[in-house]
Amino acid sequence: MDFLFRPEQARTPVGVLSGGERARLTLARAFARPSNLLVLDEPTNDLDLETLDLLQEKLADYAGTVLLVSHDRDFLDRVVTSVIATEGNGRWIEYAGGYTDMLAQRASAGRGTPPAKASVTKRPRPVTEVRAQPAARARRMSFNDQRALEMLTARVRGIADWPAESCGSFSDGH
Repeated sequence: MDFLFRPEQARTPVGVLSGGERARLTLARAFARPSNLLVLDEPTNDLDLETLDLLQEKLADYAGTVLLVSHDRDFLDRVVTSVIATEGNGRWIEYAGGYTDMLAQRASAGRGTPPAKASVTKRPRPVTEVRAQPAARARRMSFNDQRALEMLTARVRGIADWPAESCGSFSDGH
């Protein structure tokens, strides 16, 4: 994986790389090592759009668990499957979906934004108890869902193109 570096940049000293190039190098090193856990702190900082797209693809293909801290709400909506957010007073809750999904779940639960001082009598509901969004409100697909749909569509096309005579040999008992 070249992580968008040109071959002539292979021997460039790290000290002369730009902030974006250093960020790409750090990401390339993280993805080059075999692992089942990846921890990323503000991975979108200093990245150009091309590298941001590559990062999204790599995260979608990553087989392990990713813990990600980011202020980039759009990025979170496109790559995460759940958000863990503070509810104040040392309490944290996990929400299914991306950042926008978390806001909707908080709103439907009457929590809105976290209060400055959480009440001891209010207990946050776990993800399994959070009501689903009303069907009338349209929402765009997350990056992971969109990618899964594309892969599923390709698989279905592959099955549909399978020669009929192959199926016939199975039904004849041969």
